[in-house]
Amino acid sequence: MTSALSAAPAQRPSSLFSLCMPACLRRPGRVLALALTVAAGLAGPAAAGDVVLAPGDTNNPYLFDVLEKQPALKQTLGRLFTAGRVPPWVRGIATGGPFVGGPSRAVLKPPGGLMTYDACKQHDCGDNQLRILATKDGKAAWALLSESGRMRFFGAPGPSEQAILNAAMAD
Repeated sequence: MTSALSAAPAQRPSSLFSLCMPACLRRPGRVLALALTVAAGLAGPAAAGDVVLAPGDTNNPYLFDVLEKQPALKQTLGRLFTAGRVPPWVRGIATGGPFVGGPSRAVLKPPGGLMTYDACKQHDCGDNQLRILATKDGKAAWALLSESGRMRFFGAPGPSEQAILNAAMAD
């Protein structure tokens, strides 16, 4: 006696591909389109290899010079370095506190009129590095702080800004 609830024997999928992929993606053209879309999304607006910084030139303005001549950047950094736990030497950058700085560098790729600035803690540069990324008008800025190898971003940089800051820190 067979039950009305008995089901037909289960069919075994022909491949792992057909088991894991929804029916709408089983056509090769759609799979390729999906793969390209995912790869583009993972690369982000600027992958680390897509970042090109101008070479350092001692004739370029240093951070302390730029802060004197550009009040907008001074205000932006003042706001950027007040949130959360910020080392005193970093907080002091906006007010001209003691720090060591290098020449500014233009971001050549991706284009967008951005500049990078280097700073480090006076008498302890090896373990306390800061990279600042700012618009040329100084109205927006992000930063990456390295303290004894621990990295921390300021200003909630997006993937593109993070890639630029990481490239500046590695250079």
